[in-house]
Amino acid sequence: MRGIQLILPLDPFRCLFAFDLNAYRVGKRSGDFVKLAREEDVELINALQVQNADQHLYFQDATDCSHVRLLINRYSRLRRTTGGFARYDRFRAI
Repeated sequence: MRGIQLILPLDPFRCLFAFDLNAYRVGKRSGDFVKLAREEDVELINALQVQNADQHLYFQDATDCSHVRLLINRYSRLRRTTGGFARYDRFRAI
């Protein structure tokens, strides 16, 4: 898919980041992983997670609550509403 970005948090320090190589450039071409050195980059990745969350945000420690709330307040204006999507709340066998 053109322009796709997939971010899957693995633990508090690592995430799997898959993206369209024709649309984005991340790290060095020869490397399989990128170590982020700037805290701003980590915040922007977390902001993407906040923007794309449906109704729930999960985090590991209660102490992270204030940071998550800060991200919600800072980036919530960028969120689009998700109306019109069909969702199943539980599995139903047919």
